[in-house]
Amino acid sequence: MQLMKQFAVLSALLICISISTSCSRKQAQPPPGAPEVLVTTVTPKDVPRVLERVATLDGFINANINAQVQGYIVSRDYTEGSIVKKGDLLFQIDPRPFQAALAQAKGTLAKDKATQVKADADEKRALDLFNKKVISDQERDSAIAVAGSGRANIQADEAAVEQAELNLAYTRIIAPIDGLAGFAIAQVGDLVGPTTGPLTTVSQIDPIKAVVTAGEGPFTDFVSRHPDATERNVYIKSLDFDLILGNGELYQHKGKFYALDRSLDPKTGSIRYYVTYPNPGNILRPGQFGKVRFVADMKKGA
Repeated sequence: MQLMKQFAVLSALLICISISTSCSRKQAQPPPGAPEVLVTTVTPKDVPRVLERVATLDGFINANINAQVQGYIVSRDYTEGSIVKKGDLLFQIDPRPFQAALAQAKGTLAKDKATQVKADADEKRALDLFNKKVISDQERDSAIAVAGSGRANIQADEAAVEQAELNLAYTRIIAPIDGLAGFAIAQVGDLVGPTTGPLTTVSQIDPIKAVVTAGEGPFTDFVSRHPDATERNVYIKSLDFDLILGNGELYQHKGKFYALDRSLDPKTGSIRYYVTYPNPGNILRPGQFGKVRFVADMKKGA
């Protein structure tokens, strides 16, 4: 019993010592310091103002191929959707009626030239006889008139031959430019002429142009920041234009500003401008949509 009391007293003493030591340690710890604050200096700098505009691609030149004489198409001489060269034959109109017309015009010219030989001789003879007082004024004047009329007929005949040759040449419908030839609208056997509309279209696509539209507000704002026309022209031609394709990819070649339309569209309050892009692999085609992105200018001290 006495032993248990001693053990209880000893346990209580150890607990008191432990509590006292713990309190001493807590009192010995230094107070926490103030939290650290990261301080940086903000330096104003110029920030590029990047703009994006929706664009539609179009051929740099789109040549509608029309028939200039009326006739039946006897052959299509190009591959649809292929690249053609200037002067390549695209369609052939039946040349036979035009060959006949040319032959007739040449025959008329030859006949009138032969007739003119006699008329010229009669004119010369009449002048000699008149000077010798052999014939009257009326006879002289008649010979002069016949010769003059014959010369006028020859001029008309020569013009008719030239026109017949031109019409015959028009039966060969050729490409006016290098470019991509579209599908044929007219087919072999069709009767075509100047009023039937395009037979196909040839588009120059290297370079190709992007047709971009800017609102009146951004346009006016740009002009106000660059009031000098010469400086404005130099500046805008120095810009590089990225082209973002319809699948979101960035086109590998940079574009350059080409031209600004002469006026704004009063219905939409916008103005169009062209940006041209190299297109060596014919990757880009007329009618594609994309986005043109460029750094318009720098925002000062942003």
